[in-house]
Amino acid sequence: MAGQMYTVLALLHPMATSFGTTPCQDTWTATAFGFAYAAGFLLADPLSDRYRSCAVITAGLVAATAATAGTSCP
Repeated sequence: MAGQMYTVLALLHPMATSFGTTPCQDTWTATAFGFAYAAGFLLADPLSDRYRSCAVITAGLVAATAATAGTSCP
């Protein structure tokens, strides 16, 4: 997963051209993903201690699926 955060750096200019944005806007999108990814790690450990790890992982997968479906193109 961490490799995916760095892979996108080489693709910023082609993505900006394809989406009609600037590389700066795409950089902020990648940065927001990195912060959300880090926040997930900070929240997952205490939640796993309080609840079962399986329940936390399942909830995370459901949330990721919903977020992916919500951001898909029509």
